[in-house]
Amino acid sequence: MVYREWKTGTLDKELASLIAEECNIDPFVSLMCISRGISTAEEIEEFISDDLVFEDIYELSGMNSAVEIINSSVKNGELIAIYGDYDCDGVTATALLYTYLKEKGARVIYYIPSRFDEGYGLNKAVIDKLYNSGVSTLITVDNGISAAEEVEYAKELGMNVVITDHHLPQKVLPNADAVIDPHIDGRTAVFKDICGVAVAYKLVCALEDKAPEELIDKYGDLVCIGTLGDVMPLKCENRSFVKAGTGVIKNNCRVGIEALLSAAGVDKNTLNSNKIAFTVVPRINAAGRMETADTAFKLLVTEDINEAEELAKKICEYNITRQNEEKHILEEAEQIIEKSGYNYDRVIVVCGKEWHKGVLGIVAARLCEKYGKPTVVLTEEGEFSVGSSRSYSGCSLYDIIVSGQGLLEKFGGHDLAAGLTLKSENVDEFRKTVNRFCANTKYEYPCVKIDCKINPQILTADLADELKVFEPYGPSNMPFLFGIYGCTVEKITPLSGDKHIKLLLTKKGYAFNAVIFGMSSEGFPFTVGETIDVAVNIDKSIYNGKEFLSVQIRTFRPSGEYSEEMSDENRLYDDFFAGIKGNYERIIPTREEFAEVYKYLLKTNSNEYKTVQKFLAKTGEAKTKIIIKVFTQSGLINVKDGNFFIDRSVKFNLSENEIISGLKGGERIGRRT
Repeated sequence: MVYREWKTGTLDKELASLIAEECNIDPFVSLMCISRGISTAEEIEEFISDDLVFEDIYELSGMNSAVEIINSSVKNGELIAIYGDYDCDGVTATALLYTYLKEKGARVIYYIPSRFDEGYGLNKAVIDKLYNSGVSTLITVDNGISAAEEVEYAKELGMNVVITDHHLPQKVLPNADAVIDPHIDGRTAVFKDICGVAVAYKLVCALEDKAPEELIDKYGDLVCIGTLGDVMPLKCENRSFVKAGTGVIKNNCRVGIEALLSAAGVDKNTLNSNKIAFTVVPRINAAGRMETADTAFKLLVTEDINEAEELAKKICEYNITRQNEEKHILEEAEQIIEKSGYNYDRVIVVCGKEWHKGVLGIVAARLCEKYGKPTVVLTEEGEFSVGSSRSYSGCSLYDIIVSGQGLLEKFGGHDLAAGLTLKSENVDEFRKTVNRFCANTKYEYPCVKIDCKINPQILTADLADELKVFEPYGPSNMPFLFGIYGCTVEKITPLSGDKHIKLLLTKKGYAFNAVIFGMSSEGFPFTVGETIDVAVNIDKSIYNGKEFLSVQIRTFRPSGEYSEEMSDENRLYDDFFAGIKGNYERIIPTREEFAEVYKYLLKTNSNEYKTVQKFLAKTGEAKTKIIIKVFTQSGLINVKDGNFFIDRSVKFNLSENEIISGLKGGERIGRRT
């Protein structure tokens, strides 16, 4: 794993104490508000209030025109088609607008394209199909803002076209009869980061001429799920959408969502935004990823309990298949990346054959997290390769993709996620192009943002209760991440057949348990007696009627510091092995440093290769990784079946080593390693 710099938020304890007294709240809650940039009594009271806050729906440009066109179509009995998308946001948006228009007595049909046969967005073949079916008004949800050519084609056929979308517009807007998108220049609303179902919901509110808070009890469950599914920042009105929608799901959700919660084994009494995001959202997405999004759509609009239960069962089966496909592709992608040296690139672009398109975005996210770099995952389908990409905050994926726009057939998305299609023959050139762009662009390094450095004694179930005022959690308002430094590993216990582990940790004589999900005891790179830093979330759980504190480790590292300077050195290390010319004097190890690492390897009590990896992580320096590479290249270290062996008989001249020579010359010599 990649060990990163941990950055702790600035805390003003004196201000927190004053605000806690003024607002009559727990001082620690006040302190956590300040850590999130909520620093006045007024801001804190607004943030923790149960009041819903929405912007004026008519501040969205094109809203009045859309209302006029749709009302006219309904009144005249014209056939309306809703053109959606196959992800969670697109499916919930399609279901919301379809349900509303059906209830209004409209003649309405829907169309959600196949991820596999048609791909994202409008296409002329489907427009022809809809036109020949008698459709006169076409409404897009969660797509359309980049479909200028397709919209023009629909207009030439005589269709009315209404675009509702939330993706970033390109230079040329579609020539539709109405275009609603929060990112269009000239929009007066302050908050723009809403998702496709939220835009569709605001359209419904405008059609009813009602404020968003008046209809939230009817449609809040769909808006909540779509907002979480599209990973929208949970601030401003998104916070209201999810807070109100979670309440609707717990108390009065539609039968399909009720059936899905039951099939997933979710207890509604403990339901929160995190559980919705990690149980409901992936299952709705699984339908469009593995088969057809129609299954999820039908689940969301059905009023028949028996049908809902059957559809929910099928969707849960899709989700299991999705997990298996994801694991298989992730393993293959990692092998390609490591063998080809793509792990050294500024942008990882990996392409396979016959990879399931439905899970490429998830795999890209996993690889982005592992390597700490924007990642594009493609699958080759003959002449064309299609795929998805993911990035991290502070590194605009949209800008990166645009730099290779001349090689693309189709693309669209956000700063953190995008989809793309290009000719298979252009994949290598695209990789080179985006990496050249990033080599000349300054991006932030990925880091771990710690809300507060604490001692474990203060972590209690009562504190977890106090922090619930910050829910709903999600992007821009993630669950609090507490840093506990200098913990000694006392015990490692496998859980669920060694799929997860529980650690018993101590700090200054105080012991506490914490769980790491998705990591086996074999994969955990530390042993009993070693000292680590852990970053944890806390929650209150109920088991057998008793409440207890749940501590989950989100990330860990060898105890110590990891600075931005080390990040710079690791960037140089990667650039060198990626073959980029540069000045690498800074990361050339001295003879003394070679000797230090060699002595460490000789005295270690374990011959497991993870001991070497741990040592690299502990120093966090590119020099140490270079030393290990030189030792391995020279035959001094041999790695086999996860173990390393030192051959003391090996002698070599550092000045003649290929890697050292390349570093001194400023250029990588030979093929990637």
